[in-house]
Amino acid sequence: MSKIKLVIFDLDETLWSMEEGYCSILRPPLQQVGPDTIVDSIGRKIELYGGVRELLQSLGDAGIILSVASKNDPEPATEVMKRFRIYDFFTYPQLEWGPKVRLVKRLLAILAERDGLEILPKEALLVDDWRSNVNEVSGLGVRTLLLDSDITHVDEVRDLVLEDDL
Repeated sequence: MSKIKLVIFDLDETLWSMEEGYCSILRPPLQQVGPDTIVDSIGRKIELYGGVRELLQSLGDAGIILSVASKNDPEPATEVMKRFRIYDFFTYPQLEWGPKVRLVKRLLAILAERDGLEILPKEALLVDDWRSNVNEVSGLGVRTLLLDSDITHVDEVRDLVLEDDL
């Protein structure tokens, strides 16, 4: 197997938990009530999972490119990532309501066009909590991990990627 060069994360229920739905339903203004907790104007809460910053830091330190492919509106998803202090870890985040496979294809194309990085699908990994997203993206040849099936917590990605045990 090829070494993983790119890890692409979903957001909702992968990097953070929402009381209901997607972060796109949050109503501004958002208020930070703790380092890992945000509430919106009607009291809906979103919480960053423990260990996420450390996971992103260690993967980035190892030279792994990190990005996001999430079915969400760019705002408030971008604001949430910035408030949780994780936005700067990600290269060319893909945030829209289209099929996840399109987001991943676009990301690979952008990395090639803008940065000259030809990353093969087998050198990329998608971490997501929806089986349908994992199934469609794996059809591209991208490796996948389904949260709550292949792994129980997102921070397990660190060891799997760094030890090349996928």
